[in-house]
Amino acid sequence: MKRFFVFVLLLSMIGSLFSCAAAQEGSLTETASDTATETEGLFYPTDSDSEILSTESVTVSSTDPASDSALPSTDSASDADSPVTDSEIADSDVSTNEKITISTLTASGGAGDSVTNDSPPDPIPNKLMAITDQKNDEIIVVNLDADDITSSSAVVWRWSIRTKGDVTHADLCRSRLDDVRLRDSEAWGGPVVGLTSSSGMVALVKYPSGECLFSADMAGYGPHSIEILPNGVIAVAGSGNGNEKKAVVRLYSATHKNDTNYVELPLVSAHGILWDPEEEVLWALGNTVLNAYDVGGSRQKPTLTLLKKAQVTFSGGHDLSPVYGNSDLLWITYGNGVGQYSKSQDRFLSSYEGKAAISLKAVKSINTYADGVTVMSIADPNNATANHDTDKVRIFRYVRNASGVWQYRFNDVSFNGKRDFYKVRAFVADYQ
Repeated sequence: MKRFFVFVLLLSMIGSLFSCAAAQEGSLTETASDTATETEGLFYPTDSDSEILSTESVTVSSTDPASDSALPSTDSASDADSPVTDSEIADSDVSTNEKITISTLTASGGAGDSVTNDSPPDPIPNKLMAITDQKNDEIIVVNLDADDITSSSAVVWRWSIRTKGDVTHADLCRSRLDDVRLRDSEAWGGPVVGLTSSSGMVALVKYPSGECLFSADMAGYGPHSIEILPNGVIAVAGSGNGNEKKAVVRLYSATHKNDTNYVELPLVSAHGILWDPEEEVLWALGNTVLNAYDVGGSRQKPTLTLLKKAQVTFSGGHDLSPVYGNSDLLWITYGNGVGQYSKSQDRFLSSYEGKAAISLKAVKSINTYADGVTVMSIADPNNATANHDTDKVRIFRYVRNASGVWQYRFNDVSFNGKRDFYKVRAFVADYQ
């Protein structure tokens, strides 16, 4: 009889254990979708993410002077030849100490989240980033692997409108340099850099000499973005600067420096343009549309035909750039956020890595390198002389935390008023 009671007691204890485990499992299931969790591997934020969860600050000191007189340059003339403004004199006294905010993104464990335990792509050494510095009327290219990208030693190339007398329409720059693109063009004899100023200048210069190969006057058309097609034709997106009668996608035949013959099609608030070598189409971004165009004819007489309108939903379309490392994706910035367009699916993706800290208002440019490093410029009227400019660049990188887990983190690097810029651009010659 004693054995029977012992047996019953054991059954009762086992049942209690199962009941407790089941209750605990149910509790975890109920809270999993409401609580941000850290999973071994990379984090892929989704639309349901909360804001950034934690931040920490570190101070980086630089002993480099604010003056850029020591910058390496291929210019034949010195910056000393150009007049010095009161604001530039004031800049020389600005401290170069900076605060860098590092934020960790974590993703919720909801259905459809993508998590991997693989390490990120191998880092690309000596990544180059171009900056359209409107304050100083110049383009600078910096090495992102430099200890301090704001220092003169980080600059590997510069092109200053103040010292480039061979650009026919240099007077149209007017402190509004807004796009820069590097391409390795067989049609133009090697590496070239395309430049635009929304005040009206369009130019193509040889890299690294800076010699002017082509320039055109688009005053009133607000040239915002430039592309160099494989056959040498130059494509420009002109926003119209508020005049929609002058908002266009334009192709210059550009067979020589002063060949400004062109064809164009209207596009409301045209802001972005990009050649796609796989689809063999020219993408152009307008206020609410992403269009694909066929470029036909010859270099001497190019033709432009609208092929399709992509399935997208946004307003205030602004920047268009490739996602290097994934030729199916395009970055699109617009008035209230940032999205990715999938060419194969013909739609905006609902989530992407780092979205919680990327999809913000007033993002003027975004670029992702093949190793996942992403750079952004976000208009910051509180720290720039123009409302559309900023003196900071946001840089995302993969880093290991103290537990050895890979995370996608960003830091904001400030130029402390030395530069106010509109866009940052991955200085990469590939189209995608």
